[in-house]
Amino acid sequence: MRTQDLGFNKEPELIIPLRSVTARAAYPSLKAALAKLPDVALVGASKYYPGIFNPSDRGLYKEGQTVDNSQITRLNNVDEDFIQTLGIKLVAGRLFSKEFPANTASAIILNEEAITKIGFKSTQDAIGKKVYSRKDNCHPLDIVGVVQKCHYQDLHLATPPYGFGINT
Repeated sequence: MRTQDLGFNKEPELIIPLRSVTARAAYPSLKAALAKLPDVALVGASKYYPGIFNPSDRGLYKEGQTVDNSQITRLNNVDEDFIQTLGIKLVAGRLFSKEFPANTASAIILNEEAITKIGFKSTQDAIGKKVYSRKDNCHPLDIVGVVQKCHYQDLHLATPPYGFGINT
């Protein structure tokens, strides 16, 4: 278990969960201050991080399917640097970046397991496609990237479908 590849860099990192209003309000200033420190390579923030139970999920299904085809997918809200900070590997498409103004509430990055379960032919096939949520099927999410599976929970459990949305 100690040598298992978790799909992310577990070495010392600073990850700031955005759980409270106070944390979210202070984060931009904190991130800017930390980024100036010479020993800090990257700073990223998320609502959930590996090892912490992630209760957020949605049933996602692809265009051409119905809500009956939805696959429960864990969701995490992150900033544009979180995935890079953890070293989660990109498989297809792109990660969130300030360089792309399309990083809005409608963009999503999914893991390989989500792509398979939702029914895309391949990771590359999923890029640019839309998924819908059974919670809100009027607002599709645009798949901008696909990342490798990573273990966000107990290693005894299968890697679930997982998605990342940008904090807005």
